[in-house]
Amino acid sequence: MHNDIDRSVLARRILPTSMIGLLLLGACAPDTTGRGAPGEPEADPGPQLGAVELPELDSTLRVLAEAAPRRGPATFEALAVQPGELWININCKGSGDLVVRFAPLDEFVFHCTDELLVTKNQLDLVNARSLQVSVGAPADVEWALRVQQ
Repeated sequence: MHNDIDRSVLARRILPTSMIGLLLLGACAPDTTGRGAPGEPEADPGPQLGAVELPELDSTLRVLAEAAPRRGPATFEALAVQPGELWININCKGSGDLVVRFAPLDEFVFHCTDELLVTKNQLDLVNARSLQVSVGAPADVEWALRVQQ
């Protein structure tokens, strides 16, 4: 199944990085407690988007696919990829596992938490091919994706 991937590089991932800017934004965030006037029941604000941004753009690479911050699953059009480096970068936040499939080759599973997870995932492809990229995510996980080559 992995004949088209240099196995020594398949497992190479850049470790998650923290986002210092998010710490600063936390102090300026609007009140989202859902509290109404005194004596009214608290409203459930529900899940809110905005904690996740698109992964960093590498201007030296071509964008093959991207998904602005969202929740739940998504499937992308088939991607025509060439031999060489392919980057599948994901940012996620929330409680649950996010699965990124790049069929027919493999998949990555990310364990998202309440802290922003930023990942850069490199594949070295031996042959040109078509890849079907899909993301499986629960409603509690906000995520964004960018695929570049």
